Amino acid sequence: MCPSDNTIPDHPFLRNEGVLPSSLLSKPEKRASLIVVEDAALWPALSPRCQMVTARAFLEDESLGRGSSRVVNLCRSYRYQRIGYYVSLLAEARGFKPLPTLGTLQDIKHTTLSRSARAQVERLASRVWGKAARGDVHSLEVTFGQSDDAKAAGLARLLFRTFPAPFLVATFRYVPSSESWSLWRLSPELREVLPVARERVAEWLGAPRSPGAGPSSGRGATRFDLAILRDPRERESPSNERALKSFVRAGERLGLGVEMIGSSDLPRIPSFDALLIRQTTSVHHYTYRFAQAAKGAGLFVIDAPEDIVRCSNKVYQAELFRKHKVPIPQTWVLSKPKLGALLEQLPLPCVLKMPDSSFSAGVFKVSTRDELTERARQLLKTSELVVAQAFVPTPFDWRVGVMEGEVLFVCRYHMARSHWQIVQRDASGKKLRDGLFETLPVDSAPDDVKRTALAATSLIGNGLYGVDLKEVNGQAIVIEVNDNPNIDGGIEDHVLGDALYDRILEKFIARITALRGLPERA
Repeated sequence: MCPSDNTIPDHPFLRNEGVLPSSLLSKPEKRASLIVVEDAALWPALSPRCQMVTARAFLEDESLGRGSSRVVNLCRSYRYQRIGYYVSLLAEARGFKPLPTLGTLQDIKHTTLSRSARAQVERLASRVWGKAARGDVHSLEVTFGQSDDAKAAGLARLLFRTFPAPFLVATFRYVPSSESWSLWRLSPELREVLPVARERVAEWLGAPRSPGAGPSSGRGATRFDLAILRDPRERESPSNERALKSFVRAGERLGLGVEMIGSSDLPRIPSFDALLIRQTTSVHHYTYRFAQAAKGAGLFVIDAPEDIVRCSNKVYQAELFRKHKVPIPQTWVLSKPKLGALLEQLPLPCVLKMPDSSFSAGVFKVSTRDELTERARQLLKTSELVVAQAFVPTPFDWRVGVMEGEVLFVCRYHMARSHWQIVQRDASGKKLRDGLFETLPVDSAPDDVKRTALAATSLIGNGLYGVDLKEVNGQAIVIEVNDNPNIDGGIEDHVLGDALYDRILEKFIARITALRGLPERA
């Protein structure tokens, strides 16, 4: 359907299938998205922030869109080997982040959803439409997370978050046996591009907020998009609300769109440029699956899956640091066959650690031979190997925050009152109290502490780490390297303030730019 405005047929696309006149475009370095359309007559200029080209021109000229990071594919059909399919395919090959991605198109084609995500969509649909008769069907047309059905506004946003595509038609069928609505079919193609659809696309491209946040949600205004994975229910999250808000504000300052995502957002990962995990990570947790998905989709991700593996196991770190002569406390690796021979050799008191312990949990100080024997046997019931280390009493631990070989912050974490660790817990693992903290200017921290922290992280990778160290007789020794260090508002940012978040996100932007093969901003 063509608009009635009789000036549209003389649109420049129809004359030469080229690029809109430069007067309608902003400067390349400010341009966030390249808009690719199939039928030029349907799409008058949508946003001065975006460059617009025809699909044919995009396929034939690989230079189009330089200076942009995202391709918004508004073709009418994404079917296999059709022009819309090739737009997303070549966009990925050229280093752009297309919307939709080929992965999203495959997910839509097969209605691929995790069990929890499908349950969430269908539960919301059932709340929207309630009970119905056998065979009843509802179709919902969605444009960038918006729909004409006001009752289904939340469902439209959820579908867009789950299947990031400009257009979606979701068909639900009522199931009497369960008194619920089931997602039956899903298509990424609207039947007609009506004026209201054009208005919603223009709004999404020009507005400053992130998609899925309701009306006026627009990623088009940012150069790159960062997802931060967090769980608001986590009691000991590595970043508090104050820090998370600081990350969002830093993104606004730097032109980086920042969106908080949760456990149900795994299918959306390919629509972002980078992932920052701000939850406690584990190889047996969905955080690891998110890291794998992000890396597989070509995103820059912290924490990278290999970092989670290396940092979550203290046996690995003990062997790695010993081999490369990074100073650590006297360390032994216990196993059932070796336990009897080692029990008499271990000094007392000593510390026993589960290989995958974190936040001071799974770490036990033993002071007698009987305690050592009982605790070691108990831990070896659940792990083939257990780490034992000489007890090194100090009034505080050093924590050095490192990213890509640069020290970002240095803290002293003091031991909890009348306790030997920085966090005191009860027998169930519940936190009772923390020790005090001091955050120092990086330049005033001991050089040996910083050098040793950098030596340890260089063996792990090139991500974001928190190195725990003790200082004994002027020498720094590494206790462990964490892949998911605390960055809390009011603590780790006490010295740098907002500059800490800026530095971290500037590194994200540099890495995304390099991964995409894009020019750096002037």
